Amino acid sequence: MSKKKTNGFIKDTVQYPFITRDLVTQALKADQGEGAVLRGWRTKDFTQKGDNFVCDVTSVLVDFEVSGDLRETSYVAKTRGHRTMESFNQMSGELFSKEGQFYTALLPELNKCLTSNGSSPLRLPACYIANLEPNQEVILLEDLRNRGFKMFDRKKAMDMAHSVLVLEELARFHGASILLQKKYKNEDIVAKFPCLFDVWFGKKGRFSAQIDFLIKQNMQAAAKVVDTVEGYEVVSKWIRDLQPRSMEVLLDQLVPTTNLAVINHGDCWNNNILFRYDNDNTPVEVMLLDLQIARVANPGCDLNYFLYTSLNGSLRHNYLDELLGRYYLSLTSTIEASGNCDPPFSLEDLRGDFDARRRFGVIFAMLIVPVLLAESEDTPSFDDMTDDTMPEFLEKRENQIVSLAEANPLLRPRFLSMFDELILKGVIC
Repeated sequence: MSKKKTNGFIKDTVQYPFITRDLVTQALKADQGEGAVLRGWRTKDFTQKGDNFVCDVTSVLVDFEVSGDLRETSYVAKTRGHRTMESFNQMSGELFSKEGQFYTALLPELNKCLTSNGSSPLRLPACYIANLEPNQEVILLEDLRNRGFKMFDRKKAMDMAHSVLVLEELARFHGASILLQKKYKNEDIVAKFPCLFDVWFGKKGRFSAQIDFLIKQNMQAAAKVVDTVEGYEVVSKWIRDLQPRSMEVLLDQLVPTTNLAVINHGDCWNNNILFRYDNDNTPVEVMLLDLQIARVANPGCDLNYFLYTSLNGSLRHNYLDELLGRYYLSLTSTIEASGNCDPPFSLEDLRGDFDARRRFGVIFAMLIVPVLLAESEDTPSFDDMTDDTMPEFLEKRENQIVSLAEANPLLRPRFLSMFDELILKGVIC
């Protein structure tokens, strides 16, 4: 979306050296057509601490001309994060490359599976240019704010209206992947699309140690939070017993089964979702963001990840059947629109898969929920951390989570509600 320009042109700025005039020009032409002429551009930051982990995100404000008509628009620019920690830089490079390949190679194929049947493409931002040259990585995307999309308050648990929109779109994403796998049924989908290789949890995941360390420290913090609540001794013991083998459990939970395997978003939680609202402030459309951890796994992994990180316990517990039902209806509608493919699993299969992968969602909720509920200035920053100082950094983070539980009345109930569900389901006993 663009609007007419009524004042002087912006001068080029180079706050981010890898966002170049050439890349901005290519993005502009991909968006506005070959006749668009770039006149000027500058970057303007709009995110806050805690919004991003792997990438640095900014916006690019653009002045351009089409047939003598002066206009302006903007794009979102994702640049690879460079930190003091060398292993982080290696990991961020691979994750950034995964996302760039997802947008340029995999997403067009997924969308073809939908649009060829008259369905709308997936609700993801348009990608106009992706430069994946090592150490110069930049992706220029549609600025969804121009269409009224905005982030949901990360401190609030999502209500039913927001949750249903997310689940229905996540189902379309999974459904498109089922159609794509049918198209390439005799090929290894991960070999066909290397962006699906799991750098954290794959058979040769190169960065398993880093995520393992991070998860274990947050589980230790969760156990300390639970220690402060009378009657939850069995939960505290369960967390501490699970902690040493948490990576093994996650690896097991991520193993796909033949009839349920789909391409997972991999990181579907509050921070990676935008909504558009009507005049009554009712959410009417959703957009999914950040495809850096896309992988092949069962749908129960994505569903548990989202429902445990982004909802409160009462909504998740009381309306789980309805939420899974809305997801499944969207999935079947997406698949059946192709006219030559039936859903490969039933609603009962889905419910069983969700139950079997609850530990996956809860482990990641212990990592993510404290980030959601913290003030921006209290969220962890990896900018100055090194491989040598990582243990000290994570110990400090553990203490911050325990302190947050005392200061913030929302954290302890969010934790306890999910542990109550695991007790009810016999996972904790």
